[in-house]
Amino acid sequence: MEDLLEQIDSALDRGLEIKINFGNKKRDDLTLDNIEGIIEESIQRKSDRFGKSITTLEKLKEKLKENLKYVPPIHTKLILIDNAVLIIGSNNWLSNKNNEKDEISLITTDPGSIKYINDSYIKQKGENL
Repeated sequence: MEDLLEQIDSALDRGLEIKINFGNKKRDDLTLDNIEGIIEESIQRKSDRFGKSITTLEKLKEKLKENLKYVPPIHTKLILIDNAVLIIGSNNWLSNKNNEKDEISLITTDPGSIKYINDSYIKQKGENL
């Protein structure tokens, strides 16, 4: 996860805009003001990953500010960087330690793929990245 945070720092330092939307189970009482509650939905409190996941999400919130959005319920993980680089998939970046689940993600710079995701997924979700 530290590598991802370093990559985000590097991109932000170069003036790139990064927006991340994520979610989990639909619970109206959870917001980014309750990061511990969000993490608790996915990871048991006694797990060694619990604290690390909270710290990582807090760092993302600090770095991205309003560009980090909690929009449950959503299983798709999506990062769109300057409308030029798309990372999309089902892999749980914060909680899939040792690839315990069969998940997949894709990184692409193909303009047609990015347009398709913008038009058919992002706009449908009401999140115009």
